[in-house]
Parts: sequence; structure tokens; C-alpha cells
Amino acid sequence: MFIISNLIMTSLLVSTATINFRISLLVLAQHRKISDVDHFLHCHYPKPYSYYLSMFANLICVPLRLLDPLNIKDALTEIIKKDFFQPASAFLDDLNRIQQLHNYISSETSSSDLDALESALYEYYYLVGDISSKFPNTGLTVTWYGTLGHKPVRCLASSWSEVQGSIVHQLGSLYCQKAFKESQYTDEGIKAACSYFKLSAGCYEYLQTIGVLGRDYEETTLQCLQWLMLAQAQELTWNKAISNISMKNTVIARLSIKVSEMYANALEFADKSDSIILDWINQFKVKKRHFSAAAQYRMSIVSLDAFEYGKQVAYLKEASSFCSEAGKYKRYVNAAVIEDLQGLTTMVNETLRSAQKDNDLVYLKPVPNFKDLPPINGVSMVNAEVPKRLHERGDIPKAFATLLPFAIIQVAQAFKERYEQFISQSFHIPVEALTRMLVKFLTDNDLPASIDTLQKPESLPDSIIHHSQEIMSIGGIRLMESSMSEISKLAAKAHDLIQSCEERLRMEKYEDNLMREREGSARWNRPPSQVAAGDFTTRLGKMKEYLERGHQSDIMIGDNYASIRKFLEIYCAGQEALIKAIPRSTLSNLSSAVAHLVAELRDLLREADSLEKSRHRFLSSINIKARDHSILPAILNEFKKNPEQYQDSKGNIDTTKLEAVYERHIKFFSSDLKFLENLKEQQIELEKKIHEANAGFSQARTVDYDKSQRKRLEVLQSFEEAYAQYLDLVSNLNLASKFYGDFLEKGSVVLRELDEFLYSRREEARELEISIHNSDKFSEIEHSMSNSGSSLPAPRGQKANTWDPSKGIHLS
Repeated sequence: MFIISNLIMTSLLVSTATINFRISLLVLAQHRKISDVDHFLHCHYPKPYSYYLSMFANLICVPLRLLDPLNIKDALTEIIKKDFFQPASAFLDDLNRIQQLHNYISSETSSSDLDALESALYEYYYLVGDISSKFPNTGLTVTWYGTLGHKPVRCLASSWSEVQGSIVHQLGSLYCQKAFKESQYTDEGIKAACSYFKLSAGCYEYLQTIGVLGRDYEETTLQCLQWLMLAQAQELTWNKAISNISMKNTVIARLSIKVSEMYANALEFADKSDSIILDWINQFKVKKRHFSAAAQYRMSIVSLDAFEYGKQVAYLKEASSFCSEAGKYKRYVNAAVIEDLQGLTTMVNETLRSAQKDNDLVYLKPVPNFKDLPPINGVSMVNAEVPKRLHERGDIPKAFATLLPFAIIQVAQAFKERYEQFISQSFHIPVEALTRMLVKFLTDNDLPASIDTLQKPESLPDSIIHHSQEIMSIGGIRLMESSMSEISKLAAKAHDLIQSCEERLRMEKYEDNLMREREGSARWNRPPSQVAAGDFTTRLGKMKEYLERGHQSDIMIGDNYASIRKFLEIYCAGQEALIKAIPRSTLSNLSSAVAHLVAELRDLLREADSLEKSRHRFLSSINIKARDHSILPAILNEFKKNPEQYQDSKGNIDTTKLEAVYERHIKFFSSDLKFLENLKEQQIELEKKIHEANAGFSQARTVDYDKSQRKRLEVLQSFEEAYAQYLDLVSNLNLASKFYGDFLEKGSVVLRELDEFLYSRREEARELEISIHNSDKFSEIEHSMSNSGSSLPAPRGQKANTWDPSKGIHLS
């Protein structure tokens, strides 16, 4: 019953519209004094009246873009697990919600219900905005396909702002689609369609203000689409005006000339865009001239009504000229548009012949030059309307409301890095420097080797045993070789990365030169590779210099390691190997004075060893304290208390306001900094005492070393120097590892940028190649037409679907 009722209502609606349409024709025929009305209707409107009520077949509908499916839920879950300090399970509802929306919008059936799709797009738009305010701006890529050309073109949205821009672009297409879905039989339907075209124009205007990058977001393309939507909205207004027989012809002329101007604007930007196809461009050219001709025709009627027969002829001549010019661009244009043009051309030319004949035989009025006639000032009845829902969220619930913004996570991480750097620079680096300074000081003074040679001529010195234990605890040769092997691998990766970057530049240059040679420099008129890739070439040169300096440092580290390797092998082999490696010496009889000085030096060396152990214990306590008083949770907790205090409306974090939290935090280490200063002063004082005692020992020792003692001293001193160099090598290897890690991280960014550059250049080359091909094909067509001396026949199809009841009536 419901279906039958709907069919009856639709039938009544169409029947009513048809009756109104026929009444309008009868009134027009009577107004124009047409005697044989049936003949007029049969000749000029042979199809069913409902056909002429459809006005959209001669307009352009922007197709909806395509969206690839994407497991956005899992991607966001991984980002939360990796970068945030909150469980992903707490946001399961929001993750499911965004996944369901993406699935729906990317489905093939989404376009079947445009109202539902519109609601889904707005909800998706705001959810992506929520994600943008909380998540990092990179991490996954959403793939759309632009549909402005003859085949879909992949458009990658690699940031949340680009995803939002893609959604707005889709809304622009959707409103155009909704305009075409409106009823063509009622004033309400026409009014709604006009409103949708204005909303579509508003979407394309809005896109120009938010600065989204990509082929489909070029300003020329967006301007073209905006003016196209406005032109079609104005055309609907013009159509509605001409259906009103009481509407003045001057008003209709002004509306018509504005339609022409809007199509001219669309054409201007289409010619500059790489995304607008020739079919559209030619239709713009036809429409521009069509509506200029229609405006002149209306003004000829105004002149006729004012008995200005010369002006009537001038306007009609200009209208005929525009019609003839429009006919040159019929290729690839919609058949309905061509038949509209043919209908207007026939009417204009017939009216012109009649008007010229009447003027030449009856009125004898001078025909003015068209340039001397007053210009027609267009009047616009439409403007771009940015959808309110892009600024008014309404009842769409926020997503990830309790998730900390990634911006504060980044700030907290930055403070954590700064905090760790403070711990390292304030404690670890100074303590390690003090240790190396003390070892070097003792080695330079032949201590403890000089007194061990005399005091312990046969046993293994305690310092050597201590060095052996420390070297083995650090990792010994295994650490050296594994670290150097790892650094070699990192260096190879860095070298491969440089080669990959260079390979992409070579590939781009080869492809560009190949096309330039094939098409010629005049036609292949884009910037050459050395210009387009100039910035990358400079950056790559600096990277190679930087890597070369690292390579030289690696060679130096390898040489230093080779020089002490045999000593490290003995250190790591244990006490038996050390006893065999260090020769024994003869026992010397020391005087009481020398023995006293040796004992004094021994006590000072024990004090130095005690000081070093104290520093190690101090570093351990600092590490525990830094772990227990981490800055990261302190920053996050402070932000949670009052987010508005630290964050503006755009989500930007004011880090200066969090400086107080950081300053409060590092005050925990004030006493430790003072203690470190005391340790430094103690070492300086101790080194002074050791230096004085050692000088006294050297003066008091009257007997020189014998051969065995000299040999033992040299070997002991070599082992002490090897130990000191080992500590330096460990520090240098850590620096080398950090050097290559930073290099690979920054180099990977350059490589990714080069991939994007290569892709964009290939896309640019493809579009330029298509443009050149189309230009050649069009030139061949024009050349063929000029040689044949005839124009192409107009496409055959249905009659024009835009009727102008006030253009004049002519019997066949």
C-alpha cells in the first residue's frame, strides 16, 4: 500500500509539473502572438514535457573520490602503545568508532545514501580533528583517489591535516552529487540544488584557506571547481528566472552575463591546472560564449520593445558571433550542452535575419557598432557558502577525550631528554673525566709502576690486578670487537643510505633527461633536475663530508685498538697470563728515607683508589635518585591538573610555563652537585700531594734501576698506558655509535623526502606527458578540420534540457 501511495504521489507531482510547463508554453505563445501553437510546440518541443523540466543533464557533476580500506584501529592502537603512557584498551570504543566510519566511507555502497554519507563524513572530519589534537601528525597514510581525470589518481594523505582536507574535498563532491539528486520538477528542488552548489563551492573555498598540499589541492584546481559550482548555481538561478514570463529581459540578461563571467573564471583556472580534463575545459568555453550570446539576445528583445531596431540588430549580430565561436569547441562536450547551443544558435540566427530584413526594408535605423553599446553589468545571485557544520561540531561526541595530547608527551619527552642530559653532563661526564685525568696523571708519573718495581719485584702489582678485573667487567676484547663490528655495520648502512639517496637523484635526472630529449626542451618546460633537486644535492654533499669525518675517526679508533690489543688479551687472560707477561726483577735494598717515601706514595695511591671507589658509589646513588625522581611523570601530572594553563586553543603547549616544574626537579640534586665539587677538590689536592711525594722519591733514590728492574718498569708502564687507552676507547666507541645512530636517523628523513620528491616529479612528468599528448592530438584535429573546411557534426542525443520560454518563438 505504501509503495502504491508513493507512486501515485510521484505521478501527481510529475503531472502537475507537466501541466504547469504546458501552461507556461501556451502563455508564451499567446504573448508572442503565435497563431499555430500546436505546430510551434511540435517543432520546438517534440519530446515529452517532463524531459524539458530536467535541467541537470547539461551541467557537470564532480564525482565522489575513492578511499582505500585501512586498518586504522590497529594503527592507532600501535601508536598509543608506542608513544603514550596510557593503555590502548581504555580507548577501545573510540578506536572502533573511527574504524567503522572509515569502513563505511570507503565502501562501495556509501554513495547510495548521500545523507548518511554526509553525516559520516562530518563525524569522520571531527574525529580526525580529535586525533590530530592528540596523536603525532605522522604514522600512517590514508590513500584517496582523485576522480577529476579520466582515471583515478592516487592521492596520499600522510598527515591528519591532509586527511581532513581530503574529507572536505569529498564533501565538495558530495554536495554537487546532492544537487544532481534534487527534484527537477519543483521550485523547491531547484532552490535546494542551487543551495548545494553554493555549499560545494564553499568547501573548495575553505580548502584554499587551510593550506593542504597535493595535486588535487592546487589553488588553480580548487579555484576552478569553486567557480564551476558557482556558475552552475547561477545557471539554475537564470533557469528559474526565464521560466517567469513576467521577469524583465534586462534582469535575465544581467543574470546571463554573470553566468558567462563565472564560466570564464572557471576556464581561466582550468587552463592553469594539471587536473582538469579537456572535456570540462571545452564545456567551459562553450558555456562562456553561450551565455554571452544569450545575454545579447535578451538585450535585443529589450531594444525591440523600445523600438530601437538598429540596436536590436547589433545585439543579435554579437549574439550570433558568440554562437559561432562557441561552436568551435564542440569536441568532447556533453551532447545536451551542444543541443542547447544549437537551439540558441538557430533562434538567434533566425531572429537576426528577420530583424535585419525588417530594419533594411521598413525601419531603416542605423546599426551601431557593438563596442558603442553600453556594457551589460552582470548581477550575481550566488556566493560560496562554507558549510556551517565545518565550524559547528554539534552533538558529535569527542573522541580520545582522556588521552593526553601527543604534544605534551613530546614536551615531557623533551624535558626527560634534557633531564637525562643534565644528569649525564653534571655527574657522569665529570666523574668519568676525573677518573681519566687521575689515571693519566699517575701514568705520566710512572705510578704505581716505579714503586712496584722496587717494592714488589716478583709479585703481581695490585693496580694491574685491579685494571684486569675492571677491563673484564666492562667487556674486555669482546666489547671492543663487538662494538667495532657494530660500528662498521652502522657505517656501511650510512654509506648505503648515501648511495640510495644518490641513486634516486640519478634516477630522477635520467628520467627527466630522457623525456627532455624525446619531447624537446621547449615542450618539456619544467625545471631541470639540477634546479629542482638543488637543495637535495647540497644536503647530500654535507652528509658525505660529515660521514667522511666519521670514517677518519673510525680509522683512528682502529689504530689505537690495534696498538693495545696484545695488552688487552693478557689483561683478559687472567692473573696467570699477567704473571708470565710481567718480568721479575732483583730486590733492591732501600734506605730508610726511600722506604719511607715509598710507603707514603703507597698510602696516597690507596687514597686515590678509595677516592675512585667513592665516585663509583656516588654515580650509583645518582642513577637511583634520577630513576626515583623521573621528570616525565612530574610533567604529565602537572599538565593533568590544569591543561588549559599550559595549552592554547590550537593545542600548542607553552613550554615556558613548565620550566618551573623542571627547575624544581633538578633542585633535588643541589647537594649532589656540591658533593661532586668536593670530590674534584679532593682529587686536585691529592694529585698535588702525590706529585710532591713522587718528586721527593725520585730525588731520594740514588741508585738507578738495573737491567731487570728497567725491563719490569717498562712493561708495567705499558700495561698502565694500555689501561688508560682502553678507557678512552670505550668512551670513543660510545660516541661513534651515537654519531652513526644520529646520522642514520636524519639521513632516513632525507631519503624519505627524496622518495616523495621522486614520486612528485614522476607524477608531474606523467601529467606533462599527457598534456603534451592531448595538445598534439587536439592540434591534429584542428589541422584536419581546417584542411577539410568543415566543422565537426554536433553530437546527437536528447534535446536540450534547459528551456528559455522568453527567447522568442519561430515557426518551422
